[in-house]
Amino acid sequence: MIDSRYMRFGLLLLASTAVAGCLGNSNGTASTSGAPGASGYQAEFDRVSAIAPTSDMPTAIQATYAGQMRADVTDASAVVGEVVADLNLDVDWTDGQTANPFSGTASNFQGRLSGGDFQAIDGTLTVDPAFPGTISRTVIPSSTVGGFTIPEVQTGAMNVALSGQLTQGTDTADTTVTLGGSFLGAGASAAIGAVSGGFSNAAAPGPSIFDGGIGGTYYLERQ
Repeated sequence: MIDSRYMRFGLLLLASTAVAGCLGNSNGTASTSGAPGASGYQAEFDRVSAIAPTSDMPTAIQATYAGQMRADVTDASAVVGEVVADLNLDVDWTDGQTANPFSGTASNFQGRLSGGDFQAIDGTLTVDPAFPGTISRTVIPSSTVGGFTIPEVQTGAMNVALSGQLTQGTDTADTTVTLGGSFLGAGASAAIGAVSGGFSNAAAPGPSIFDGGIGGTYYLERQ
């Protein structure tokens, strides 16, 4: 009999960003290639987090950003596991535009129950055109304090949602994740922030929006 914790975690399947069935890949074995791993993720997240916030946010960005996300998977009130995934986002943005500036995916999902091994999760989340992805630019004017001039600063922030179906074995979950955060580095060369979202059983959707929750962090760097 399948452990109910595994069934719930699988349903989380993450992602949709960021995760039913007994956790594992399609043949029931642990994944040994391409698993980002929580420890590897944390080292990269800490490295990017150390970059100073953007102070010269450009008025236009045409670039590709890549990185990863890591999130806890929650069923009801308990954290039952974690997931990690690769992020690849293309940005075509000009200050003031209302159209979604993002396209791209969250892929290579890996998940595990607390204390277990990472297992592959099939599926890819894509930028959802139904959600208003945005990039904002804020200008903080120059000022003089105590006789010292503080130069003008231009900061930036982003928000984008990705959705799709994640599958483990015979179980499939409709997943949605939102990435929200701030730009770092010269000319918005990186970004970090929070991951939030949830999942629902694609075969038996319930009355709630989500059957489980997803929450964590992400980092991105311009390629």
